[in-house]
Parts: sequence; structure tokens; C-alpha cells
Amino acid sequence: MSPTHAYGSILERTSSKIGSATASEHLQPTVLRGGNARRAGLNRNAAGNRTAGAGIAGLALAALLAAAAPNKALAADECGAPATENDCTSASYASGITYTGVDGLQLNLKNSSMVVGDPGVSVETSSGSTEGINVYGFGFSSITTSTDNTSGISAISNGPGYAQVQVGSGLGFTAGDITTTGDNAHGVYAEYTDTTAAANLSSASVSFSGGDITTSGQDSYGLYALNAGLGQTSAQWTAFTSTLTTAGYWGVLAETTNTSNTGGVSAYAAGGVINSIGSGSTY
Repeated sequence: MSPTHAYGSILERTSSKIGSATASEHLQPTVLRGGNARRAGLNRNAAGNRTAGAGIAGLALAALLAAAAPNKALAADECGAPATENDCTSASYASGITYTGVDGLQLNLKNSSMVVGDPGVSVETSSGSTEGINVYGFGFSSITTSTDNTSGISAISNGPGYAQVQVGSGLGFTAGDITTTGDNAHGVYAEYTDTTAAANLSSASVSFSGGDITTSGQDSYGLYALNAGLGQTSAQWTAFTSTLTTAGYWGVLAETTNTSNTGGVSAYAAGGVINSIGSGSTY
């Protein structure tokens, strides 16, 4: 199917069925609109091919993401009681790092030797929380999850505060590898869920600038930002010496399930290698 507009390596289409195109080494933002969702996504193999596919319909995907987490006893508040800002500095978090029911939190990973196990790093706000949440992955060695619905690093806002995850070496620390093997277990994930707030303009965003990502489960994307509100939704890959390998089809995906969204949806990738090896991918 021919694109509605095509210029350089930027594609814009208005259909629920998306074709493919060849992109330059430095990929530009792609905006895709179709069905009951607005989606921007990138997949690229080592040769520089980028494809954009319909995948699961927006609302069905949102329902999937809302499925109950697996039954597993979890610890909580591993980096201290929730405050405005919490630093995680230990070398090992075998049972993951989990914060739930918070109202505003900045969580910083600050140990280049840090090893994090299931269920990864997860921050989720209480319903109606007014403050945003940030997860900064400045320094860690590895984050590994093996069960369904457990992303490597995730931030979920139940509104009206925003959800943001940024991963990349900083403050003298080095960001390492993120690996997930379960289904619906993304490498880095941010979600804004509130559709009822009077001014639900909060954003959901993920960015990645260092380390490697591998996801091998079904519907497990590399970088994924999902927004049910009206705010901005963005996913950005700028890891110039890194590799992202996903069997979940989408390497970098930003999506809103709200057809009235006015904040915009964007996905951007520059440098590094993105390999998509799932069903319907470029391989």
C-alpha cells in the first residue's frame, strides 16, 4: 500500500494497515495513524530496513496490558520509603525494585554493578495521584525478568501525573543490559492510564541512550510508551553503540488509545542496531 505522504525517511499514513519502507541510518520520527489508535513505531534490521505494522488493535492492546500480573510474592520499597527522590545504590536486588501506590517519585538507579531480578524495576502511582513519576537508569549492570507482564523498567501513572523512564549512562555511572523473556514484557515501558481526569494532558515517555535490550517473548517490545489520555506520547532511541533485539515485532513504539488525543505521538531512533525478529517483522 502506498503511503499518504513520504519524504526522505519520514512516513505518514492514514490506514490501519501499514506497509514498509527503507530508512536512512539515522531514522527520523515516524507518525502512524490508524484504526482506533494513533501509533508511531520503528523496526529496523542491521541493513537499515524499517517497517511499520498494524500489530494488535489499540484498545485490545490496552486490555492486554491491564491483565493481572502473575502470582508472585513481591518485596516493595527496596530503596527506602517513597520520598520525592529515592536512590537505589545496592549491588543486588534479586527480587526486583517495586514501588506501588506512590504520588510522585523520582527513582534513580546508581550503581554500575547493580544486578536486578524479577520483576525488574517498577514504579506505579495510586489512582488519582497528582504528581508525575520518573525512573532514571543511570547505572546498573543487568536487569532481567523471566515472567509474563514484567518489563525490565516500567513507570505506570494512573493519573493525572505523567510517567517517564530514561535509561542511559550518567552522573559517572554506566547503564547495562535489559533482558526479558516473558510475554508482554517490554524492555523499557511507560504508561499513562487515566481517561477520566478533566485535564488528562499528562505524557508517557521513554528514552534510551545506553546499554543493550533483548526481549524474546510474544508482544514484548523494546521501548514502548502507551497513553490513554490526551497528552504527548514518545519513545526515543539514541543509543549509538548499542543493540536492541526483539521478538515482539516493535523495536521502538509510541501509542495512544485515545482517538481524541491532541498531544501527539512520536517514535525516534538514531544509531546503534535494532533487530526485530518476531512474527511480521522484517525478518
